Amino acid sequence: MKWAERELGGGLTLHRWRSVDPVSPYLFAFAAGRFPRKTIETPQGTLHYRNATGAPADLASLFAETPAMVAFFADRAGMDLPRGGYTQLLVPGREAQETMSFSLIGRGELDRETDEPEAAWVIAHELAHQWWGNRVTTETWRDFWLNEGVAVFMTAAWKQERFGNTTYAKEIEILRGRRAQLIERGWDKPLAWSGDYPSLGYRRAVQYSKGALFLVELRAAIDEKAFWSGLRAYTRSFAGKTVVSRDFQKAMETASGSDLSAIFGEWVYGPAEA
Repeated sequence: MKWAERELGGGLTLHRWRSVDPVSPYLFAFAAGRFPRKTIETPQGTLHYRNATGAPADLASLFAETPAMVAFFADRAGMDLPRGGYTQLLVPGREAQETMSFSLIGRGELDRETDEPEAAWVIAHELAHQWWGNRVTTETWRDFWLNEGVAVFMTAAWKQERFGNTTYAKEIEILRGRRAQLIERGWDKPLAWSGDYPSLGYRRAVQYSKGALFLVELRAAIDEKAFWSGLRAYTRSFAGKTVVSRDFQKAMETASGSDLSAIFGEWVYGPAEA
């Protein structure tokens, strides 16, 4: 992102932004205002914390885990922060939304997680999207699990890194419970299903929760080194590009040296496309 400003007089300033990288249009967003701020330098890029709540906030404390999360995700992606930086904008309420270079983080979400740090989700999830969902994004909504399922899984993987295997196992049990509800309702669709969802809740249960659970199963099916090597190669190869499920499958097959058509057929495509 290139940026420039010019004083126009009369208290007005003209700001210009220009993206120098290909970006999906739905990721464009702007936040304008005079926000209290804090800046943190990390080896992976510059972190900017901004407070748009209108109330005092200890930004360094609220976002204390972010630098370690950045280091973890950058290592697993094989890439530093896209565009050299990332902004977290603290806002009122329960907002949680990623954009091209910043995320809206609701104060209500952070307050909800204060008493149970191991349950923290929103900061890690929205940050993970800077690589999986933003830097690498899906060609169509059909493969949206490659955005959201990967981000949900990476949030669980971060919790494993930060808090240990027990916390990771708890996160996986939540995913298994959501899939069990899908099965009970007769709605356990393939991840790359192209039909209509009856509600956003059903879409999230499939593309978010089941998508993440598939990565848990894939990680167990191939060795640990191959899994992370495949994810890293996939991310680096398709940075700045759009992807479909077959792209992810090929990356994982190359890394593992295995034919993964059976597990991808079961989880991703369904019997007709396996």
